[in-house]
Amino acid sequence: MVQESTVRRSIRNEADNRRCPKRVCIRNDVEEHNCGTMSEQCNFCGAVYWKEEKNTAHKYTKCCHDGKVQLPAFPDAPELLKHC
Repeated sequence: MVQESTVRRSIRNEADNRRCPKRVCIRNDVEEHNCGTMSEQCNFCGAVYWKEEKNTAHKYTKCCHDGKVQLPAFPDAPELLKHC
């Protein structure tokens, strides 16, 4: 019984070793990409977007879908959090 579980564990470890890479390539030469500022706003809910996020109709709809989705306002934050 003990030997059987050891064999199973050994087989599982071998399978894991085949799936997992032995080396990790860490690159320090990755160029920074700047998306700019989120200076655009949804006309309905005021969510902020990058200019390039407009859809083909030149609207921002990922937030409230042209005002069709409305959520209740959040309650006021506790005083402790307001001063952070």
